[in-house]
Amino acid sequence: MGALPRKKISTDRLFYKIGEISAIAEIEPHVLRYWESEFPFLRPRKNKTGQRVYTRKDLELVLKIHGRGSFQVCLVAEPISTTPALFFPEIAMPTNTASQQSQLTDTERALQEQFARLEQQFAQLREQT
Repeated sequence: MGALPRKKISTDRLFYKIGEISAIAEIEPHVLRYWESEFPFLRPRKNKTGQRVYTRKDLELVLKIHGRGSFQVCLVAEPISTTPALFFPEIAMPTNTASQQSQLTDTERALQEQFARLEQQFAQLREQT
Protein backbone atom coordinates (compact mmCIF):
# COMPACT_ATOMS: atom_id res chain seq x y z
CA MET A 1 0.00 0.00 0.00
CA GLY A 2 1.60 3.33 -1.11
CA ALA A 3 1.52 6.76 0.45
CA LEU A 4 -1.50 8.93 -0.08
CA PRO A 5 -1.07 11.52 -2.84
CA ARG A 6 -0.35 14.95 -1.45
CA LYS A 7 -2.41 17.97 -2.43
CA LYS A 8 -0.52 20.29 -4.81
CA ILE A 9 0.21 23.59 -3.11
CA SER A 10 1.27 26.72 -4.95
CA THR A 11 4.77 27.92 -4.04
CA ASP A 12 4.18 31.48 -5.20
CA ARG A 13 2.03 32.54 -2.26
CA LEU A 14 3.05 35.08 0.38
CA PHE A 15 2.15 33.00 3.44
CA TYR A 16 1.85 29.32 4.33
CA LYS A 17 0.63 27.26 7.29
CA ILE A 18 2.84 24.56 8.81
CA GLY A 19 0.90 21.79 7.06
CA GLU A 20 1.44 23.44 3.69
CA ILE A 21 5.18 23.87 4.28
CA SER A 22 5.28 20.27 5.45
CA ALA A 23 3.57 19.08 2.25
CA ILE A 24 5.81 21.14 -0.06
CA ALA A 25 9.05 20.08 1.64
CA GLU A 26 7.76 16.53 2.21
CA ILE A 27 8.68 16.49 5.90
CA GLU A 28 6.56 16.05 8.99
CA PRO A 29 5.32 19.12 10.92
CA HIS A 30 7.12 17.97 14.09
CA VAL A 31 10.41 18.17 12.18
CA LEU A 32 9.67 21.79 11.26
CA ARG A 33 8.91 22.60 14.90
CA TYR A 34 12.20 20.95 15.92
CA TRP A 35 14.14 22.92 13.30
CA GLU A 36 12.66 26.14 14.71
CA SER A 37 14.38 25.31 18.00
CA GLU A 38 17.69 24.49 16.28
CA PHE A 39 17.92 27.23 13.65
CA PRO A 40 17.51 30.75 15.07
CA PHE A 41 16.95 32.18 11.59
CA LEU A 42 13.87 29.99 11.10
CA ARG A 43 11.24 31.71 13.24
CA PRO A 44 7.81 31.90 11.60
CA ARG A 45 5.38 34.38 13.06
CA LYS A 46 2.15 33.27 14.66
CA ASN A 47 -1.27 34.60 13.77
CA LYS A 48 -3.97 35.66 16.24
CA THR A 49 -5.00 32.06 16.82
CA GLY A 50 -1.41 30.93 17.47
CA GLN A 51 -0.88 29.11 14.16
CA ARG A 52 2.55 29.39 12.56
CA VAL A 53 2.59 31.57 9.45
CA TYR A 54 5.58 30.93 7.22
CA THR A 55 6.74 33.35 4.52
CA ARG A 56 8.32 32.54 1.16
CA LYS A 57 11.71 33.22 2.74
CA ASP A 58 10.90 30.68 5.48
CA LEU A 59 9.92 28.17 2.79
CA GLU A 60 13.26 28.71 1.02
CA LEU A 61 15.12 28.19 4.31
CA VAL A 62 13.20 24.99 5.04
CA LEU A 63 14.02 23.67 1.58
CA LYS A 64 17.71 24.53 2.05
CA ILE A 65 17.82 22.82 5.44
CA HIS A 66 16.01 19.80 4.07
CA GLY A 67 18.26 19.70 1.00
CA ARG A 68 21.36 19.55 3.19
CA GLY A 69 20.00 16.59 5.13
CA SER A 70 18.46 16.88 8.59
CA PHE A 71 20.78 14.15 9.87
CA GLN A 72 23.56 16.77 9.97
CA VAL A 73 21.92 18.41 12.97
CA CYS A 74 22.86 15.36 15.04
CA LEU A 75 26.46 15.29 13.79
CA VAL A 76 27.52 18.74 14.98
CA ALA A 77 29.35 18.78 18.31
CA GLU A 78 28.15 22.26 19.26
CA PRO A 79 24.61 23.58 18.90
CA ILE A 80 23.65 24.33 15.33
CA SER A 81 22.41 27.78 16.31
CA THR A 82 26.00 28.85 16.96
CA THR A 83 27.35 27.44 13.69
CA PRO A 84 24.93 28.26 10.86
CA ALA A 85 27.84 28.80 8.47
CA LEU A 86 28.50 25.05 8.51
CA PHE A 87 25.16 24.49 6.82
CA PHE A 88 24.67 27.79 5.04
CA PRO A 89 28.02 29.13 3.80
CA GLU A 90 26.21 31.86 1.88
CA ILE A 91 25.28 33.55 5.20
CA ALA A 92 28.74 33.19 6.74
CA MET A 93 30.49 36.36 7.77
CA PRO A 94 33.35 37.24 5.44
CA THR A 95 36.80 36.91 6.93
CA ASN A 96 38.99 39.99 7.19
CA THR A 97 42.07 40.18 5.04
CA ALA A 98 45.41 41.03 6.66
CA SER A 99 45.20 44.66 5.47
CA GLN A 100 41.62 45.01 6.80
CA GLN A 101 42.71 43.54 10.12
CA SER A 102 45.66 45.97 10.23
CA GLN A 103 43.32 48.90 9.54
CA LEU A 104 40.97 47.74 12.29
CA THR A 105 43.88 47.46 14.72
CA ASP A 106 45.13 50.95 13.80
CA THR A 107 41.64 52.39 14.17
CA GLU A 108 41.17 50.69 17.53
CA ARG A 109 44.52 52.05 18.75
CA ALA A 110 43.63 55.59 17.58
CA LEU A 111 40.27 55.42 19.34
CA GLN A 112 41.90 54.22 22.56
CA GLU A 113 44.39 57.11 22.40
CA GLN A 114 41.60 59.61 21.79
CA PHE A 115 39.63 58.15 24.70
CA ALA A 116 42.68 58.49 26.97
CA ARG A 117 43.07 62.16 25.95
CA LEU A 118 39.40 62.82 26.65
CA GLU A 119 39.69 61.18 30.06
CA GLN A 120 42.68 63.43 30.87
CA GLN A 121 40.76 66.53 29.79
CA PHE A 122 37.76 65.46 31.84
CA ALA A 123 39.98 64.90 34.90
CA GLN A 124 41.49 68.37 34.45
CA LEU A 125 38.05 69.93 34.24
CA ARG A 126 37.01 68.17 37.43
CA GLU A 127 40.07 69.51 39.24
CA GLN A 128 39.26 73.07 38.14
CA THR A 129 35.78 72.97 39.58
